[in-house]
Amino acid sequence: MMLELNKITKSYDKREVLNNLSLQMNSGEAVAIVGPSGSGKTTLLNIIGGMDTPDSGSVIFDGQSIGKLSNKELADYRNTKIGFIFQMHYLLPQCTVLENILIPTLALKDKIKKKAAYQRALMLIERVGLTEQKDQLPGELSGGECQRTAFVRALINEPKLILADEPTGSLDQETANILGHLLLELNNESNTTLIVVTHSLELANKMETIYQLKNYRLIKQ
Repeated sequence: MMLELNKITKSYDKREVLNNLSLQMNSGEAVAIVGPSGSGKTTLLNIIGGMDTPDSGSVIFDGQSIGKLSNKELADYRNTKIGFIFQMHYLLPQCTVLENILIPTLALKDKIKKKAAYQRALMLIERVGLTEQKDQLPGELSGGECQRTAFVRALINEPKLILADEPTGSLDQETANILGHLLLELNNESNTTLIVVTHSLELANKMETIYQLKNYRLIKQ
């Protein structure tokens, strides 16, 4: 089992967001989570990604509880095990496409691993059709090109789990469809576990399984 959520409960200012929520996922699974705004979808992703903590319950990743990790171990978990994709690409405006993609690799000490990451970046850039744009700044790119860059950045460290929060929400329909297919292709090629939070039923229907976050819990559709 790659990921286990066991009875996750979370409240903010006494307002319950998640209650006794559980989920199990194997390697390579692709899951969509749908639900209205404010239902706790982003909170759930943040808890899985180690950016927030539940009031009770546990997140087990690869057999280890992330709640028991030290700060250093948690930072390593977020940087090397998880790939984050957001609705906004959050690219650094002063860095080129290639430089933005390589940011998660800056902590690598091993020169061989750094070189391998650089070669992987070039391969993925070609894979998503950004070779001609690799030396351009985000301000010189279209929205779709920026989001493709963000996709590659999320994959550069070969994460075991990708968390995508409304990854196509800011894009036009055609670009959203292209990137939805691209995300699944890259996911399948790497056997990476994928969780996508989305309002787009078209994107959700591309996933193997759809869950609705309702009444603080996940309901399989």
